[in-house]
This record gives sequence, C-alpha cells and structure tokens, in this order.
Amino acid sequence: MLDTKALANAAAVVALILYFACLAIFTVSPDFLFNMMTPSMHGVNLEPLRPTGMNINLTNIITGLIVWVGGTWLVFWAFGYFYNQLKGGKK
Repeated sequence: MLDTKALANAAAVVALILYFACLAIFTVSPDFLFNMMTPSMHGVNLEPLRPTGMNINLTNIITGLIVWVGGTWLVFWAFGYFYNQLKGGKK
C-alpha cells in the first residue's frame, strides 16, 4: 500500500526542482527552451506562440510555482489514493 501523502510530497519536491531548472534555462536561453518544445509537441509549429519579450516577474514566478507544484501534488496524491483503492487497501 502506498503512503499517498509521502508520494505526493516526493513528487512535489521533484516538480519544484524541475520548475526552478526550467526557469533558469528560460532566463539564460529562452530560444533553447522554446526549440526543445517543438519536438516534444510532435513537431507542431510553435512559432506563433513565441513570446516577444521576457515576462518574468515575481508574481508570475510565484503563480507558476503554486500551480506547477500544487498540481503535481494533487495528481500524485490522487494516483496513490486510487492505486490503494484498486489494490484493496484504505489510506
């Protein structure tokens, strides 16, 4: 049986690390990060979505952090919950 809270917390920590790594890459080289997205989106032309300028400010960083880490925590908690339900346990 999975400890759903521990699973969600661990995933949130990983998401936090990835968020700051992505933020650092975007700050240093936005073109590199943008060009990496094209293959991961199955070759869709993302050029019309390219930002015209940097829009990094504290509000956007905090909002993105809350959404990314909170969403990850919620998804992994739900995964653990449903896994335990399907396994026959209750936690």
